[in-house]
Amino acid sequence: MSCIREPGDNYRGKFEGVGELGEKLYMLTMDGGLEDQVTWAESWYGLINNTGLACVPHAIVYEDSQGFFGFKMFDTAGEASRAWQDHLQEIEKEEIWAEQLAEDAAAEESYHEDLKNPSPEQTDLPF
Repeated sequence: MSCIREPGDNYRGKFEGVGELGEKLYMLTMDGGLEDQVTWAESWYGLINNTGLACVPHAIVYEDSQGFFGFKMFDTAGEASRAWQDHLQEIEKEEIWAEQLAEDAAAEESYHEDLKNPSPEQTDLPF
């Protein structure tokens, strides 16, 4: 595959800002070129090692919640894989944080429901 570096100024929509190079990387994702992928917070991320493009030998690609495509380039598979692992660890931290927030919100909601609707044991006072 040849490599065309364009700023993407003449592209609108999905490939705005990444141009023809972004479009080529996107096509690789559609053709099964991903080594790994993950979806998080309405965005999608993928790891491509050995893209076949001289100017972007390895990449982490993404599509955000608005449908825009982007990528980060790496010179070696090792660099791309390390960055990918770091990204996965950040997602895991975010998932743990989001689960804790959900648990805290559920506990608070339960507490407020108990205050609004006390059980008979809470209303039967001995005096």
